Amino acid sequence: MQIFFAHSSDSKPLVREISRYLPAHVKTWIDDERLAFGQNVQYSIRQVIQEEADYVVVFIDRDFASSVWVQEELRWALENEEQLGRVFVLPIVLHEDAWDNLGKHPLVARRFILCDDRSAEGIRLFSQSLVAELFGLLSGDLHKSRANLENETLGLLSNADQVEAELAAQIREVIFRYRKSNPILVRDLNSLLLQQHSFSSFTDIEFREFFNRLFAAGLLPGVVHDGLRAYVDEEHFSWKTSYQTDAKRAIASHAASMIRNNSIVALDSGSTSLELAREIAQGMRVRRWDNLSLVTNSIPAAAELTVVFNELGLTERDRRLELHIVGGLVRPETLAIVRTDIHGDECGFAETIQHLGGADIGFIGANGITESGLTTHTNAETRNKQDILRNSMKPVVLADSSKFGIVEETTFTTFDDCITLITDENPLNPNVERVRSVIEDQYACSNIIAVSL
Repeated sequence: MQIFFAHSSDSKPLVREISRYLPAHVKTWIDDERLAFGQNVQYSIRQVIQEEADYVVVFIDRDFASSVWVQEELRWALENEEQLGRVFVLPIVLHEDAWDNLGKHPLVARRFILCDDRSAEGIRLFSQSLVAELFGLLSGDLHKSRANLENETLGLLSNADQVEAELAAQIREVIFRYRKSNPILVRDLNSLLLQQHSFSSFTDIEFREFFNRLFAAGLLPGVVHDGLRAYVDEEHFSWKTSYQTDAKRAIASHAASMIRNNSIVALDSGSTSLELAREIAQGMRVRRWDNLSLVTNSIPAAAELTVVFNELGLTERDRRLELHIVGGLVRPETLAIVRTDIHGDECGFAETIQHLGGADIGFIGANGITESGLTTHTNAETRNKQDILRNSMKPVVLADSSKFGIVEETTFTTFDDCITLITDENPLNPNVERVRSVIEDQYACSNIIAVSL
């Protein structure tokens, strides 16, 4: 599906963010960004609108009515709509007062979608709504019958690589809670998959063979098995980012609300920390904060923020955002930077934070949570977590509810350390309420915040 986005220049950063959350099969045109050097801009964009685009999405902001270029794009789109004899132009309202002031504009009689939540989670949810609307229109088009759509879907699922990837994702979700101390029998894993995901019906022998094929294809990193039992040795970053995503985004949104202007922020590695980095990046684009200094050991988080440098044209003298990356070795499992003996002590989290005068708030990830404390794997990342805890005025742990009840090798902190724990509400996991009760009864200086999805 090809979608052309018509918008004013002031709305371009927001439009880019919306485009980033759209699925890969929805291709977007944003003004002249896809034109080759030397192409005639006016002719080429008109050709895209009238010959290549399936729909034109028009963003209504306060500059819409005065933008000559947007009005020209809209005129071409309306001409094409009349020739097609179907809905082709879709209005998105960014400012309700701009819509109210359109008067007798030809768009005012149309149903529109409102986009007024500029948080990362709000933009993600809006993008999902937009996709649903687009495919609703497409399915109603006489030229795109439902039968054809179903055939396309079946054709997509027939791709063996994609099917294996989907099944591997289901295995990772089910096996997540099984660790070295409580491995699961492979035959029991087969039964659980059939119950929870309507997984393909395999005999035990067939499932073991399929399981081995997924290992050989590298689709189960971090999982260990000996042919009889299997467990998660360490959640690999390549699949953590696709697990509990709604919960992680809700946690990140709440965590971002705790950040203030002129703050020094320490950010641990992990998939929830990555969602927080995206929330911070989006906030910087809309001037949610000024003068932030951020210290992290997460390469993906740093990458999200360096994109903002480029988009906003920031320089070294610009105090809106300052990014510090601690030095050391990159761990492939988590894409975190950790210190080793060859790196010494001068480039770690503690030294960097102390050089800045201490962190106002520090966000830490956890791999396991019980009443006894918060745990992680026995590796150098333990030191990073403790460095953030000891050098932050307000230490905050970010962990979705799937981590409750899991015990890993190393306890890096307990609730005696006066921490705030942000998680998601999950009535299906009794361990969340159990830990909450213990905190309330025994640890007055710590607290747990469970955000709703």
